[in-house]
Amino acid sequence: MNSGSTDTPVWKQQRASSLNYLCTAPKCYSMCRSSLLFAPIRRLLRLRCRDCAHPHLSHSHTRHEWVEVIYSQTSVAEREKKRWETARDEKENTEADIAASERALSSLNHAMGEAMDDLAGLVEDYGRLSLAGGFSKHVEKAMRLLEERAMDMEKKGVSKARLNNMQDGLDVMGRKLELLIKAEEKGHKGM
Repeated sequence: MNSGSTDTPVWKQQRASSLNYLCTAPKCYSMCRSSLLFAPIRRLLRLRCRDCAHPHLSHSHTRHEWVEVIYSQTSVAEREKKRWETARDEKENTEADIAASERALSSLNHAMGEAMDDLAGLVEDYGRLSLAGGFSKHVEKAMRLLEERAMDMEKKGVSKARLNNMQDGLDVMGRKLELLIKAEEKGHKGM
């Protein structure tokens, strides 16, 4: 017997090839012998069956026989317990997936922040180098690339903080580009 199911014996009448004398008294599943097929009702009222001791009025002649059938039933509580356990396992798996996703997103945000800081530093270094020579065209190209990158990030739904950080870097780079262009113009006039 399974822990979640119960095997219940049930008595049923099943079709038979011969005529039988079945007791129909509660909890009696006897197939009795009878010679009272044509007995008067008065006699049936007084007499009891020799096989099962119930009154003959609790019997019938029929082409059936008693058969014990075993029904296996899963209890409602066990089915509900299994459904609850399945739901709990799914919830735990979902929570674990969410936690892993949040850790990965946090790690990516951290890496992106560091990369943006590195980029800002490189832009600053490049700006300083360009003051020494004619690099304004290179800085303009770099700024256009960074502006396109910022638009792409905005389309992808990057956080407002990241976009603001990128825009701040572009603004600083723009001011330095203006200084660079002025310096180059002065340098050309001085030559």
